[in-house]
Amino acid sequence: MNIAILSCNTGGGHNSAAAAIARELDAQGHTYKIYNTLDFLPPSSARLISRGHDFAYRHAPKLYGAGYRYEEKHPPVLLYEQCGKGCLPLWEALTEQGAQAVICVHVFPAMMMTELSGRGLYLPSYFVATDYTCSPGVSELVVDGICIPHPLLAEEFAARFQEAKEEKNLVDFNDLEHFALEVLTGGSLDHKP
Repeated sequence: MNIAILSCNTGGGHNSAAAAIARELDAQGHTYKIYNTLDFLPPSSARLISRGHDFAYRHAPKLYGAGYRYEEKHPPVLLYEQCGKGCLPLWEALTEQGAQAVICVHVFPAMMMTELSGRGLYLPSYFVATDYTCSPGVSELVVDGICIPHPLLAEEFAARFQEAKEEKNLVDFNDLEHFALEVLTGGSLDHKP
């Protein structure tokens, strides 16, 4: 299988995760290519995101934390705007590579894949969370799967996604399935009618 691994040069951890995934794909006989998704943005936007992120968490951690907490409650509109600028060049690179699936190790490239999917340009996409929290923007992603770094984070991720669905008045197949089961069984815990 030909896999694209999408990282984001906003710190070494994401690139380390991309390299670890690449080693495993190589060991299993898959082909892959690692991309820094900031390369698909206008250079001024890429520098702002990379240097701004690096500066904030290294030299102004309280400011970084405040921004992080703000984005937890408000969708990161600025990042989505930047994603839109780089989506089509990214799609061209993925098409040229012949990628059959995408693994994102940072929320920014996963946002780009979500944007592409919304434009009707789809590849199976997976998000590997590399932070030990549900990062801002994760609950807005439309991807085929999410890998979290520890089972203890499952409740936090599930709660964020549930909040996002409730804010948008959405239901998904799992919601409908559970509702149908409850109706058919009269709410019985052992699922017997």
